Amino acid sequence: MLGNNLTTRIAILLLVVAGLLGSAICVAAHSLGCRQGEAALTQAKTALAQATSQAEEVRKDAAEQVETAQRENDHLKKQLETAQAALEQQAEKLAAAEKDVLRLRGDLDTAKEQIADLTRKAADSDARIKRAEDTAAQSEEAERAARLEAKAAKKAAVVADAKAPVVEIQDPRAGNKKHGKKNGKNNQAAAGKKRGGVASLPRTTPSFSELDTNHDGRLTLDEYKVGYPDVANVEEEFKALDTNGDGTLSIDEYKAGHPDPPVVHVTRAKKN
Repeated sequence: MLGNNLTTRIAILLLVVAGLLGSAICVAAHSLGCRQGEAALTQAKTALAQATSQAEEVRKDAAEQVETAQRENDHLKKQLETAQAALEQQAEKLAAAEKDVLRLRGDLDTAKEQIADLTRKAADSDARIKRAEDTAAQSEEAERAARLEAKAAKKAAVVADAKAPVVEIQDPRAGNKKHGKKNGKNNQAAAGKKRGGVASLPRTTPSFSELDTNHDGRLTLDEYKVGYPDVANVEEEFKALDTNGDGTLSIDEYKAGHPDPPVVHVTRAKKN
């Protein structure tokens, strides 16, 4: 479009110049005559040639400017296309970034919910740990009390053994006079060999303190089995004695099924 405008202008300019030259030629012919008209015509032709040359140069310059402008226009179009492509890429990246932002917001909300859930679980875990610690402390206290109770029971058992009922048994060797002096001497010799003020009836079962090898005041099944190796149903017997069902036997539970034999005082015969 720019080239067409310049060409039109050049053509108009040439027509104007030609008109002016024609008018000049006519005026010169009329005023100076024919001979002077020829000279004026020659000058007019020369001027026309110069004007045509100048117009051609102007046209060439205009054509070069048009070509340069066209190249610049093409270059600008390419830059515009490049800019539009870059803008489209930026728009796509922006859309992708917005999607990422939405996804990250969702992930953030999920993470917040997970953190809140973990916080609740941690609080519950702390509460359970606190209850377990309290239970452990109570168990330790109960164990300590049980040990003290076992020690007290053991002491009570020793005291009970010391205070066991006394059975007076008359030594049959005391009334042996009617069998003669010989028998009496033999009886005295036998009594001398078995001197001692206190004795006990023959023990048929082991005592609690004999079975309590670790001295904790409780009998386990293994400790109980040592004292009764020949009992076929020893486990059932142990469970029957374990009245509180704690898996061990206290001294009272053991003595309920296996009382200790009484202590016996033996009366020795007097010498005549």
